[in-house]
Amino acid sequence: MKKITPELIKEFKRLYREGKNRKKIAEDYNFAYSTILYWTNEAYRKKAIQRSTKNNLKLFDKGKTWAQRNPEVRKRYMREYMYKRYHSDEKFRKRIIKNACTYQKKRYHTDEEYRQKLLQKRRNKKSKSGNL
Repeated sequence: MKKITPELIKEFKRLYREGKNRKKIAEDYNFAYSTILYWTNEAYRKKAIQRSTKNNLKLFDKGKTWAQRNPEVRKRYMREYMYKRYHSDEKFRKRIIKNACTYQKKRYHTDEEYRQKLLQKRRNKKSKSGNL
């Protein structure tokens, strides 16, 4: 399966504006006609997104989404995905760390309360490791 890049989308739109028909663009770039239509026609894209969202909501209400049918598989998949992304994407890692810190600060309401809780955890770890 070929991947659509932002450069290809710009190229499709440019060719269509210049008068080349969608079918010819699809043949030249070896994509389906509907793919070219999706990226060159704003109204079609909006309708496709609405249709997809509507179908997903129906499945969700019936409990038939993939995630609802396979919760353990989804959990394992998400764990693997997050691990890989965390260790390969620097921006993602920074965002996760920032969000975790923000969550901790909100949880303890003040920076001082947060620091005290961290110090208490460290003391507990030291005392537990010293007793062994």
